[in-house]
Formats: sequence, C-alpha cells, structure tokens
Amino acid sequence: MATKIQLNTLKDCFKFLEWLYKGDGKDRLKEVSQNLHSRIKNHFSSTFLKEGYVEQGLSPFLEKASRIYGRLSKDPQPGDYGGKNATEIVDALLDCHPKFFAAMYFLQYCVNNTFGTLGGGGWEKNYPGYENKPWLGRNDWGGDLQEYLRSVKPEDYGGIIPGGCGFEEVRYGHWDSAGYSQGTKMYLDLQEILKRDIYNFFRSVFVSSAVAYSGVNKENTANALSLVRTFCDIVKNEPSSDGGDLLKKLNADLQKYNPPKSICWKDLREHCAQLRNQIDKIFKHYRFDFTGQVTKVSDLNEIELAGKTADWLRGNVVKVRGHLNKIEEYKTGQHFGEYFTKNLFPYGFAFSDKSRSISSTEVRNLMSDLYNVSKQLSENRLHLDRLKDILDGNYRNSCPPASPSKKPEAPPAKPVVTKAEATKPTATKNEGTSNQGKKAEGAQNQGEKAEGTPNQSNGQSGDVSSGPPVLKSAPDLPPVGGGDSGPKGASGAVVKGSSVTVTPAVSTDSTSRLCSIPNSPPPAFLPGGAASSGQPGVGGQGSPAGVTPAPQHPPPQVPAPPQPPGVSGSGSGTTGGQVVTLQTSQDAVHSSSSGANTSGTTAAGVGRGIHVELSYTKGTIHCDTRPVLTL
Repeated sequence: MATKIQLNTLKDCFKFLEWLYKGDGKDRLKEVSQNLHSRIKNHFSSTFLKEGYVEQGLSPFLEKASRIYGRLSKDPQPGDYGGKNATEIVDALLDCHPKFFAAMYFLQYCVNNTFGTLGGGGWEKNYPGYENKPWLGRNDWGGDLQEYLRSVKPEDYGGIIPGGCGFEEVRYGHWDSAGYSQGTKMYLDLQEILKRDIYNFFRSVFVSSAVAYSGVNKENTANALSLVRTFCDIVKNEPSSDGGDLLKKLNADLQKYNPPKSICWKDLREHCAQLRNQIDKIFKHYRFDFTGQVTKVSDLNEIELAGKTADWLRGNVVKVRGHLNKIEEYKTGQHFGEYFTKNLFPYGFAFSDKSRSISSTEVRNLMSDLYNVSKQLSENRLHLDRLKDILDGNYRNSCPPASPSKKPEAPPAKPVVTKAEATKPTATKNEGTSNQGKKAEGAQNQGEKAEGTPNQSNGQSGDVSSGPPVLKSAPDLPPVGGGDSGPKGASGAVVKGSSVTVTPAVSTDSTSRLCSIPNSPPPAFLPGGAASSGQPGVGGQGSPAGVTPAPQHPPPQVPAPPQPPGVSGSGSGTTGGQVVTLQTSQDAVHSSSSGANTSGTTAAGVGRGIHVELSYTKGTIHCDTRPVLTL
C-alpha cells in the first residue's frame, strides 16, 4: 500500500500546494481536477459543476497560497510528489484544505486587531523571522507569531497544525521587503485566501466530509456540522409529505446492508428541524463560521447528495460527536484568546465577519452557546446520535413498527414413546409399578427434546400425509428418582426400531384408538434374564409376526398407578385424553414375580397386550402403560 502524502505542518501544506502551482505537479493539475470531478459529479447539478469547474476553483487558491508561502519563507521550494497517482494527490488536497484553512483563520484572528474584543490581534506588532535573540534589551521581537511559525507540536495550539519552519527559514521582513515586516501586514493576504468569491470544490463541506477520507478529523468538525445542516435543508425542502423519491433513495441505500430496516420520514423531518435550530445557534447572528464552503440547495443534486451524506453520517457522526464533546466551558477570568485558541479554531470553527464588533458581554454569550450546543449535540442517544438512529432505521417513534416477515408456524412437537414402554408386558418388581409414572416423565422429556429435531426418522418410515403422527422409538431413560434396580441378570432383549402410531384425541372426552406395531417378531425370551429396573426385557418366543386384532371382548384393565408430582405440565388439567390398547400376541405371555430374577412361561390361549394411556396437556404428552391379559 502506497504511503499517503504527509501534511502534518503548515510548511508541509505550503510545499505540497507549491508543487501543484509551480513545481512538477502543475502539469498534473488537470488530471487531478478531473479525478475529483469524476468522484462528485453526480452530487451537484450539471449546470453548477461543469467540466473544468474544479480546476477553475482550485487554481486561484493555489496562487494565493503561493503568495503567502513566498513571503513567509526564505526559500519557498516545492515538495516532490512525483510518484503519486491522481487519486493520492486528490486525497492529500482534501486532507490539506480543512487543516490549512483552520491555520489561516487562526493567523487572521491573531494578527488583525479588529478581533480585539474577541481576544485576538495580539500578534500584530510581532516581527516574523526574528529568532527571539536579545537586541536592544529585548529578546521577544518575533513574539508569539514567530514561535508559532517555528512550532512543531500541535498540542501547543489546541491541535492546530504547527508552523513547522526550521531555524532562520522564516523570512525576516523587517529587513527583507519581500517578506512581512510585522504580523499586521499579513492580514490582506489572509483575507484574500479566506474569501469565498469563487467556489472551490475542494473546500466544499460536502466534499471535505463525505468524500474525503479525512472527513472525520478534528479540524473538519465545523464543516461536518454544516453538512448536517445542508442535509436537513434537503429534507425540509422535500415537497412530498411521504418523503417521495428522497426517502426511496435513503431507504434503498440503507437496505443494501440492512434489508429489513426502513426510515421513518416523520421522525426524520421533525428531528432535522430540531437539529437545524441547534446548529443555527452556532452559525447564525453574530456567531461563528466554518472553514469550508456551501452553496444553494438548488445547485445540488439533492437526492444523490443526501444519500451520500446519510451513508457518511451513519458511519461517522459518532466521531464528530466525540470531537464536540471535548470543547470546554469558559472559565471565569480566562483570557478570550486562550479559550478560542484551544476550543474554536482546532475544530474548524471561525468567527463570522459581524462578530468582530460585538461587546465583551456578547462574547461570553458566544462562548456559552458554543459550549452548550456542543454538549447538547454530543449527548448519547440524542441529537446527532438520534439522527444516526433514524437513518439506521432503529428509531421509528412516529411510525408503526415494520411488520416482520411471517414465519411458518412450527408443527407441534412429536411425542416420543420408547419401545420399552410401548411393549413392556409386566413389572419386574413392586417398585416397577410405582416407577412407571416416573418413566412417563422421562418420555415427556424426550418429547420436549423431539421438538428441536422433529424431522429425524431413525430409519423408520411413517405415513404423515394422512393419518396420525408417528411416535418415534427412543433409548430408554433410567428411572427418575425411583428405587434401586435389582441385581443384574442376563440382559433382556429390547425391541428396537419400531414405531407407534397415535391418533390424538379431538375432544375432551377420552376415546379409544388402536396403536399399530410394525410387523416384526418379538425377541426371544431369555430365562433368568430380568433387566434392570426401568429397562425391562421383553420375553416370549415363537410369536407370529405382525399384529393380531384385539379380542372382541374388552380386556380387563388394571387401574393405573397414581402419577407422581411433576409429571403433568404447567397447566391445570388436560385438554384431552385417549386410551390405546396394544395387542401384541394372543398365544404367549411373560409372567413375572416380585423377585429379583424372574422366569417366564408360555401359556397357550392366553393373550397379552399393553394398555397405553396418553394424556395431552398444553403441548406435552404424558404416557402411562400397564399390561393387559386376555383369556
């Protein structure tokens, strides 16, 4: 990456401008002007900014700067910037203008005695070029003017760029008629260079802020405020009550990086009116000025310039606010010159022509306005911050909230019933029965987990185009808060990979539905292999594949054990229930006893089934199972 042109002192700026006027850079002036023209042509009216107008505005400025440089410097040589391209030169010019003009306004204030009421004019009798060595009993003939021209630290002058001249580089005008004999002799040249009779596009508050990379610098603060005022004037002058094409442009630019957002036109218009009144307290009626240039709104391409300005304000108004927050309050007894040197010129403010004739009381009012308005504008979430929030689409106090895009409603959570529950024929011991309610709590939790992954199929297929949802099998969970598991025997076989279809109840009345079990033979019964509590094995062998119909006579149903606390949902009562009878076989049953190890027998003609009772409460399915024997 190329190194940018360094313009850290007044001397640096003079050498750079001299290079463009008399050095090798003069042959590139047209190229440089065309570069800026191409950047800004869409933001001004075609009649105001024509081909060649940028160069016509820049050339007189370079001539006036060269005149001051030649009178101040013994050897006014241009710099050497031959390796820079047109874009780098334009960027340097944009960087130079605000800091250079801040220094020019500061010098004018210090050498012109018409600023006496405001604390200025104190350098009018200084002899520039005198190195402050003893002569005729004094060693301060050069005075503060010479000290400034020789300074190298911007902090000595509140942040204004220092003079940067070396020893005996300043022309001693008292003996050299080509120089300035005293500070007061500078005021005519300073007055000329500060004139705004020709529009210099490099000096435009829009260009120096929204186009220049250095627009956020401290010395451009006043220009940035002036640009805010211009932006608000464009908003005010918009004829359409709904913002028209201007609002469309602002929203289009905003939605390039934040599509859902939009600007509330009413908030923008009302807030701009308030902001403009605040800024006018600084810039109107015997008050302050800024270093840049403005033109009539009619000379602008209002929509394009407002769009570019809004983009710049979104990203940089916080930095401008930070500069304003550093402006200090006037302290009683403080010299006016000291106050303005540190709190006015470094920020790119200057005095209006009319302010020179005001009284000392009015000067204090000036300083009070400068401080108070700066503090107001820099307040968090208000004023400049509020403008940013409006332009970001985050503040819409007067507009209804933008309707969010409708998202498809999530399907109800698919309950999960474990195979161990769906096919558990008997309780392994007395505590097993009481733990069934706790097992249902585990199933309930599994159902909650399934809500996050409703599309998992675990390799099973279920018809969901019509008919009830499919309840997926899931690994058994250990008993929650139940009794100790019995001694571990041979593990019972657990049926895996099956699914149970459940039709939820529609009304509040309990209804009966048949739950189908896919064709898969039950695992062989393993004698002496009782599973641990909460994960019982499923016995039986020789059972035919498929599902046999339920017996025609209603099977006897064992009363369900009471449900432990905490199983039901947060609501009171259920919204519906269902009773489901599973008939897995009619020729075998796995009997059990209360012992730790159980043995099973096969009894022909004895049917077995699982009674599944589901209750539904506010999106949660509670499951209770118990064996059913049919003879």
